[in-house]
Amino acid sequence: MKFIKTFLLLVLLSGCTIYHSQPLPEAYNELREKQQVTDRHWEGSVIIPYQSSYPFYYVIGWLDSKTILIMEEFEGRSIMSQYHLFSSEKDIFYETPHIVHDVHINSNQSIIAIQEFNQENQSADLLFLERSGELLMKLEGFGEQYNVYFHPDNQNEVIVTAFLPDWQHESYYLDIWTNELLPITIEEAYVQWLPDAQLAYIKRGTDDMNVVAPLYRYSIKENKEEYTNQDLIEYQYLGNSLSLHIDAETIYEENSVYSFYQDSMHIMDLEIPILSTHSNQWWIPFFDYGKETNFFYYFKPKYSSDYYSYNQRFELRQLSLETGEDKFLVEWQENVPFQLSPDENFLLIGTQFEQILRLDDLEISASIE
Repeated sequence: MKFIKTFLLLVLLSGCTIYHSQPLPEAYNELREKQQVTDRHWEGSVIIPYQSSYPFYYVIGWLDSKTILIMEEFEGRSIMSQYHLFSSEKDIFYETPHIVHDVHINSNQSIIAIQEFNQENQSADLLFLERSGELLMKLEGFGEQYNVYFHPDNQNEVIVTAFLPDWQHESYYLDIWTNELLPITIEEAYVQWLPDAQLAYIKRGTDDMNVVAPLYRYSIKENKEEYTNQDLIEYQYLGNSLSLHIDAETIYEENSVYSFYQDSMHIMDLEIPILSTHSNQWWIPFFDYGKETNFFYYFKPKYSSDYYSYNQRFELRQLSLETGEDKFLVEWQENVPFQLSPDENFLLIGTQFEQILRLDDLEISASIE
């Protein structure tokens, strides 16, 4: 642990130089903290939490490195606003008399997908908006609910899975810029992208004792499926030809193995203590990946245990996929969602993204109040 190494270093230094081991006067510490806050005010880098006048609101995600998208609901209306964290400026991005079920933002924040339920005709609509709020495409009546998968690299490409009333589903390939809509024939509703217009998905069975399942590859152009000769717990494409494979031998293992691949080349492994659910419904802590820094951020439990009885905090850590350095950042009370900012300097964190972690000094601020 880096904190342990730092502590030992301070102990060794204190044995050599008495002056450096002396604590700074309390008044000086307070003055320095006030000076840092004042400097940030001058620099415009103090986060100003958003305060809503509506009873229900939450943060959807980042629109840029200083702006977040906020959802507010009141008397059946849904209002989405863009809010500047450092100036407190707010502008309405999208407003509708319908209930918004879900919102997805692509990885460069250029397209926002909004899933809303039209109560008048009892249909679920899927809208694709530009960053400016202009409507690009709208799917009406394709299903009752949708899964949306933006391509991490090709921002205009989307896979949409439409769930039908009879528990069936249909999947489509969309190119937002060209308005191309292509039905695709895959059985799985939950998919991941691969480079070169391909998809990946895991075909899960009903055997509770088998935690891994076959990973398949599907070519959109050729409408062809093939087995990859890999059985995994989970697969995720992170972008830039980087993928994450999660594996474990049995449900009785103490650690699951996260394996990172650049194309087909294995880069490194990471072991995560397992919180067992005693079934094939595998528990995976939240994580995110920064393309620019090549850092992988993840939550890690302190030890392997039963999922329902684990009551300790989680470590938020930063793994460099270039050097292999695995750095402890902070402890968090729960395993909660988090999202890296576009400039990779902040994390929105919490069940409603209600807090922000500044990664340079690990300062925690509120995003909403």
